[in-house]
Amino acid sequence: MFKKKTIFLIIILISSFIPAFAETVEVPFTLDDRDRLIRLEVEQKALRNEISNGISSLRNEMNTRFESVDRRFESQQKQIDHIITLMYFILGAIVALFGYLLYDRRTTLYPIKRKTEELEEKNTMIINVLKKQAKGNKELSEILKLAGVL
Repeated sequence: MFKKKTIFLIIILISSFIPAFAETVEVPFTLDDRDRLIRLEVEQKALRNEISNGISSLRNEMNTRFESVDRRFESQQKQIDHIITLMYFILGAIVALFGYLLYDRRTTLYPIKRKTEELEEKNTMIINVLKKQAKGNKELSEILKLAGVL
């Protein structure tokens, strides 16, 4: 039984040294590998240049689109300003129209009011004269009573 343990121990020791020998083997770096690395670097630089050119063209395109949107907003703002100005003009015209209507109504009614007041004054004077005359005249007194003046 002693032999089995020693054999087993020897196998373990040998198997532990085998990977050490395998790792020490150098992989040869050939000229083809070097050329491949150089080509990869060149292609990587070309890709970087393409990506940076694409990004800069996208930035330029976005800037032009933003500028066009800004111009559209400015034109719409001008249109809104013109509409607001038109609304103020229309509102002013409506206020002026109402003012003219009130002025015209008063100037039209003033002579009628004045004439009515004059007629009322004359009517009052005539009624006073008729009342004085009716004191001495019975027929006139009867007529004025029927008319509702006395």
